[in-house]
Amino acid sequence: MKKTFLLSAITCFLMFGAKAQLANTKWKGELGIPQGPGQPVESTTAIWDFGKDTLVVHFPDGGEDEVMTYQDAQNVITLKKVSGSSQCDDGSIGQYKYRVDGNQFFISLLKDSCEGRSAIDFSKPFTKME
Repeated sequence: MKKTFLLSAITCFLMFGAKAQLANTKWKGELGIPQGPGQPVESTTAIWDFGKDTLVVHFPDGGEDEVMTYQDAQNVITLKKVSGSSQCDDGSIGQYKYRVDGNQFFISLLKDSCEGRSAIDFSKPFTKME
């Protein structure tokens, strides 16, 4: 009985701890945005602003914010588009693996129903903003 309770408590702690890594944080970095087939990738500054369960991606150099809800489980973030100017349909879902290492946030594609979002180059880490 004690073993089961302890295992359950540890599991809950790990789940909430992972969510706490992203909730109410901001990360700034460079995204490589494809401009079209055979075209070069354009580097674009983006700020990922995580709320409790909503992610707003700001583009300081211009462009409409992209708003998504997110869920976080075992260092996999599931994004669902709510609004924005990207070619992704509202409600499109993508899954990305992430890692937080100190003040850096690394993200990589697992799968995404939106071709445009899945083509983004996330190879450069984001830096935590205070």
